[in-house]
Amino acid sequence: MRFSWPDGCPMNRLVGVWWSGGDDDARPAGIEAKGYRSLAINMVGQDFPAIQDILKYVVDQRKSQVASRDKVGENLYNRGVLNSVLVAASHTQTRGQTTSTRNGLRVLSAAHTGSNHG
Repeated sequence: MRFSWPDGCPMNRLVGVWWSGGDDDARPAGIEAKGYRSLAINMVGQDFPAIQDILKYVVDQRKSQVASRDKVGENLYNRGVLNSVLVAASHTQTRGQTTSTRNGLRVLSAAHTGSNHG
């Protein structure tokens, strides 16, 4: 971040996209990153029931590999939680709903996936 923006330009004029929105992207720039913003596909913070459960049942029980309790709730951590929810939900929704076989693989019908492209 420090090397990709011209000297003297205020950081609040820079908006990153979702992949550059992690706290770890801005942290090395220190005070120079003040005002940096980025777009995100998820919310940040620890004030969500699922995140509170992760803290209580996983992090506080020392069943997590997270470097610090403070990292839970940062943008990239919560993005990983959201991705895990989406994958688990898709598996739950598609379990046992296969309708045909192609090349030895079971294939979902468009009706089961919500797709208009069969």
